[in-house]
Amino acid sequence: MDARGGGMPGFDFGPERTSILAIVAFVFGVPCFVPGAGIVASLLAVFALVGISSSRGRVGGTGFAVAALVLGLFGTVLWTGVIYGAMQVAQQFNRGAVGPTVALVQAIEQKNWAEARAHLLPSTAERITDEQFETFRVALASEAGELRGGPTGLVELFRFYVSTGERMKPPGPNEPAALPIPINFAKGPQLMLIDLDPAEPRQPKQATDASTTAKAARELSIKNLRLMKTNRSSLYLIDPSLLPLARSAGAVQIQIGDGPKPPSTEIEVGPDGVRVNPSDANPAPASTPAPAPTPAPTPAPASPQPPAAPASNPG
Repeated sequence: MDARGGGMPGFDFGPERTSILAIVAFVFGVPCFVPGAGIVASLLAVFALVGISSSRGRVGGTGFAVAALVLGLFGTVLWTGVIYGAMQVAQQFNRGAVGPTVALVQAIEQKNWAEARAHLLPSTAERITDEQFETFRVALASEAGELRGGPTGLVELFRFYVSTGERMKPPGPNEPAALPIPINFAKGPQLMLIDLDPAEPRQPKQATDASTTAKAARELSIKNLRLMKTNRSSLYLIDPSLLPLARSAGAVQIQIGDGPKPPSTEIEVGPDGVRVNPSDANPAPASTPAPAPTPAPTPAPASPQPPAAPASNPG
């Protein structure tokens, strides 16, 4: 028998060839960071190893197949983790942001003003009127139609953002920063924006139905709601000029003037409002010690006088 597997002794099966499947698997395994390439590389590598082991030595390429299998498994595990993490992020986003926004829109659509106020911060809930709720409800129904709900998964969330992405724009000089939330309506996905104010205390009372969405809405600190229209103009729930400016904790020191004489003013912004605390006008400058008196110079010693010549006696 021949050493490479069977047949008549001394029969030449020809030179060993490299498995085509192993080469193709390695080609797919190198770019394992591409989605789907790792799975293809792993499957082809398994088929190549099975073919090589059953060839009785006539087919080689085990190194290519093993390398492709390792790269393919690495890419598959990597992308599985990425997709799983993205799904978890989308789920948390839907639960913490999309869900409260949908609940607020639904309360407005059902004319449940008390429930709608429970989703808003106190500064907004105490200023908005039922007439403003009704005006927004009518305008929203005319622009978007009946509420259908938010995206249910990662793919639908991505699709909603793609379909409404052209409406996104940076906030204007008089517009606060907002979180874009895609919501499905009868006329298609719409882009809702919620204005936030994390520094304002949330409502301590529970919603009328003690729903988890209402609790999440208060955690989200919704200050205002608006619809971004197709022409990129905003339909506000309440005019932003009627709401107080966003609060921030702490104090800022403002120095008016350059020299030491103009006073400084401390402006403190807190939950109780804005307080202006003028500080001391000018601290008394530190007294400069008088310079020590300069000692008088010591006079130079007088030079010795030559002795007087003796008087001569006339003879």
